[in-house]
Amino acid sequence: AAFVYHGIHKKGGRELKYIVIVKCGTADERTSPRAGNRGKRDSQLIIAGLFNRLHYSRRLSELDLAICRAFQDLNLSVNALKYLMAIDADTRVHPDSTSHMIYSMEKD
Repeated sequence: AAFVYHGIHKKGGRELKYIVIVKCGTADERTSPRAGNRGKRDSQLIIAGLFNRLHYSRRLSELDLAICRAFQDLNLSVNALKYLMAIDADTRVHPDSTSHMIYSMEKD
């Protein structure tokens, strides 16, 4: 099981739209400190699976539908995404790394 939260972070006149997927696991896992954790890169697999099902017009899961509703609420089109950053909650991101990453991708 998972919960989907979304919103807009505003700071210094700038906005960042975000979607957070909180994986909480099955009822049997809920007492475990690692409930819902499926290993490395499982967060990326959730979003990659969604894009795969959308691209091939396959049936969406409940989680997929919740993520799509979050995109709609934020007035974002899945087809118009240019960049997507998927990280786990225990991952630190240096403040400059995102701008460096986008600059490098734009340059290529």
